[in-house]
Amino acid sequence: MASRTVDTQRTTGPLLDWFYVSAGYVTFRSGLAEQWDSPRGIEIEVQQAEKSDPILAPDRPWESDGIASVKGIYRRNDRYEMYYSTISGCQCLAVSEDGATWTKPELGVVKYDGSTRNNIVARGPGLTGYVFEDPSAPPEERFKMTTMRGGIYEPELDADGMPVELGPTAFDDFERQEELREGYTGKWGQMKGFLAGAVSPDGLRWTAIDRPLLAEFVDGDNITHYDDAAGRYVGYLRFHTGERRTIGRSETADFRRFNPEKVVLQADPQDPPDTSFYGHAYTRYPGRDDLHLMFVSVYHHNTDNIDLQLAVSHDGEYWFRPDRHRPIVPNGPAGTDDSAQIHAGPGLADLGDGRWALAYVGSSRLHNNDIDWYPPEPGEPVARAVRYALWQRDRLAGIRARDYGQLTLRQERDRPPENCPDAIEAPPRGVFPPLADPDEAPRQLRLNYRTEPGGWIEAELVPVVGTMTYPQVPPVNGYSFDDCDTLTGDHLDRVVTWGERSNVARLSDTLAVRIRMYRATLFSWSL
Repeated sequence: MASRTVDTQRTTGPLLDWFYVSAGYVTFRSGLAEQWDSPRGIEIEVQQAEKSDPILAPDRPWESDGIASVKGIYRRNDRYEMYYSTISGCQCLAVSEDGATWTKPELGVVKYDGSTRNNIVARGPGLTGYVFEDPSAPPEERFKMTTMRGGIYEPELDADGMPVELGPTAFDDFERQEELREGYTGKWGQMKGFLAGAVSPDGLRWTAIDRPLLAEFVDGDNITHYDDAAGRYVGYLRFHTGERRTIGRSETADFRRFNPEKVVLQADPQDPPDTSFYGHAYTRYPGRDDLHLMFVSVYHHNTDNIDLQLAVSHDGEYWFRPDRHRPIVPNGPAGTDDSAQIHAGPGLADLGDGRWALAYVGSSRLHNNDIDWYPPEPGEPVARAVRYALWQRDRLAGIRARDYGQLTLRQERDRPPENCPDAIEAPPRGVFPPLADPDEAPRQLRLNYRTEPGGWIEAELVPVVGTMTYPQVPPVNGYSFDDCDTLTGDHLDRVVTWGERSNVARLSDTLAVRIRMYRATLFSWSL
């Protein structure tokens, strides 16, 4: 299980789903049905990214065929570092002081065309993959890489559990085998991919691990990390189920021996039947270890294009897509270099100006007509440069009211499993509202929101979300809707006020916030 961090005094929550939204109750105490804290008129809507100009162009000889994919952006050594791979099979490193302007340092590590004056860190099979830093590892293996190593193999593993790759004519033989089927008389092979790995002391000099980390089929886009709290390696792997690409999760205490993956995200009956998932760009939500993201490359078989959808998880195991009807990064117009495919790399970079950036590579070629197989036509925009998908902070998705909407935001509180969630827990010091610290420092309710023309938001505070047996909790005196100063406009961090009041400290440890809004989107809240 992935680790969770819960601050018992404050809640800061991006509104990507219904996690912080009370489901509400109906009471019949008056003899008629009355709703309390019932959400209505709201929906989750992802925010489509703004796209940058290219931030990294394929302008070196080893990049002449284009950049294949971004392998991750990381903040290390007071700078940003980006690993990326080229179509020619090189793993490269770019660096940046501000996340906006990137350079390709001459590393002197790997020879290309007789010279080490390049930014290549690795080259060859099994050495273009996703990198992470392992705090539990000995110095010589501080950095680790996972990738897919594939080819045409014998149907069965050998006695040592190793795949047996067929000879130099294997791909030609495989094409004939697929075409002729029962008429084929040569040696039969299987196209396979295995989870492969490499280790490095510094992220620059890599040594491939000979044995597969998992000797079962995986496809590309296999991203792993070390979970400090669990003391285990966690990998999100791409494989196939029911003829469709899906995303699985694998855990292990030994980096060299991953366990078979289990499906955590796949196309379901709410998706069109031609849907598969390619890459996923697994990323932790910035500043959180209890909120996980994927930017899923959704492959539409009927049209052969790939765009991105957002997937979210609170534990790293159960995943969902809050808005599958609206790509979070859509394909560009015809003629642009991301009009047919988009593939993102892991890592949301905080650019320091209120924006978050996700690096991606696009293509103007459809999946089964890509330049990996078919050379580009003269003048065709297939440079395969790296761009950013950009969002304002905490605005990947939000709760939208197209006209009038209402909801109640509740603070997350871990409860012992034997306790009923529909009961108010015993307050500290035996008083209500519950208040653990009578000397708590001042704090405010802050909202990240945007209103449309004529739109507005108002808030009131209640000491606790009511229970099924007694949901009718009145607002805190002086902090009701009638007292609230109406919010309008577009703000990333607006303090809510009730006349002269803005300090919400020393009111209750279990404060909840009732929201009513009109033509507005609420992205995150902090209390």
